[in-house]
Amino acid sequence: MVKLKSKRLFIMLILLLGIASVLSACSSSDASTVSQEMGELDPENPTKITFYSYSLAAPTMKEGMEHLINEFNETIGKEKGCHC
Repeated sequence: MVKLKSKRLFIMLILLLGIASVLSACSSSDASTVSQEMGELDPENPTKITFYSYSLAAPTMKEGMEHLINEFNETIGKEKGCHC
């Protein structure tokens, strides 16, 4: 009986530690700190993104992937200051 209670207590402790670890890893950081560390994007001076994907080599997927890249460049990329 005592072994069973000890085993349950041990399992609960491990589960609680696991949950605490996961939740602490998901904590949010201050946006200004992230912005300072990573720098700001400037639409007037766009940042070039090099994008590698097996989809660009596959003849059946190349056209669709190029369409997605162009759509990104014309919308969000243009607005934020980055392009592929």
